[in-house]
Amino acid sequence: MSTLPTDPNKRLAAIGGGLLIVSAFLPWATIDVLETSMSSNGLTGIGYSAPLTGCVALWMVYFREWRPYEAKVTAAAGGISLVSLGIIYTSLENVFAVGQPANHVSVSPEIGLYVAALAGGLVTLGGYRGLQAFGSGSTAVSSDTATPSPPTTATSSSQSAQTSPSTGSTATDQPVGATSTSGPETVTASPQSGPPTNDTTSGQGHSSPEPSATQSDAR
Repeated sequence: MSTLPTDPNKRLAAIGGGLLIVSAFLPWATIDVLETSMSSNGLTGIGYSAPLTGCVALWMVYFREWRPYEAKVTAAAGGISLVSLGIIYTSLENVFAVGQPANHVSVSPEIGLYVAALAGGLVTLGGYRGLQAFGSGSTAVSSDTATPSPPTTATSSSQSAQTSPSTGSTATDQPVGATSTSGPETVTASPQSGPPTNDTTSGQGHSSPEPSATQSDAR
């Protein structure tokens, strides 16, 4: 608690809370009754709200984890202090001159009241800005964690025919008798016409035709 927080919003709330406590010991009003003048500090009646709200602000800043709830409580504490100071300022006689003759008393505000108003504004601003910072941070996280839409796949007509990486050839349907190219070799398939030809080849070569059995005996 000896050092100020690094967060700017917490720093505003801490400074405001400390000033609220200090302002309670400063003169808040000067009361003139006939020929007598006296001063009064914030530790009178509703003036106790200033140091109390200051303690709440310091507690939220130094002894609690700074989250949206703590920021909201801090802003509410600063707002309560401002409302109470407004009531005090508009009815000084009813706060500081209780029991004094109304026709012979006059009350004027002093510096302590203004310091308390400034401190309450700092506490309110720090809590409000802290709450806004938490709101903007959650929005950014939700936008970052949003599920991205799947990318659209563009199909090109020029890529409709796919080439096999293993053979490097393009396979197409061909009718019987057409030339099919697969790799480096070319195979020509043609239908057979007519009856098959029987080759009677022996291992000893071709034999001469046999002489006719109806040769004449005349020589």
